[in-house]
Amino acid sequence: MKLHDKLLADGVVKTVQIYSNQIARLVSNKNGTGVIGFPAALIEFTNINYIQKGNRHQEYTAILRLYTILYNMENVGFKIFDIMDAVHKSANLLITDYTTPLIRVRDDTDNDFTNVCVNITDYQFRGTIVPEPITTTVITGLDIKVKS
Repeated sequence: MKLHDKLLADGVVKTVQIYSNQIARLVSNKNGTGVIGFPAALIEFTNINYIQKGNRHQEYTAILRLYTILYNMENVGFKIFDIMDAVHKSANLLITDYTTPLIRVRDDTDNDFTNVCVNITDYQFRGTIVPEPITTTVITGLDIKVKS
């Protein structure tokens, strides 16, 4: 299951989107309700580093950055921590054969907004890219044959 689907299926958040550095636009409109449903989670992948391991295999390390957003700062209280914990639990259930579990390495708050609470959580993980077998194409006359 994808992170997007898992967070929505668990009912943790109402909106999951790719982070586009446009929080101000997403959280404000004329009636003050925002253009996305709250609570929301925005997803960003950053600091992706690849290491060539030979035979076209690669390993990588990356940061999954989750922005958890609650609307209306006056009513947030400790609810942000409950939502952050639920997002954390949902994210950690997503382990594949080719990645390590997510390790939470940083929490921070973005205080640039007056009407929303934005928490930023970074998760570090490692993965392996296993390439498909190489196939070669042999062209003889008008026939094309593929060898595996």
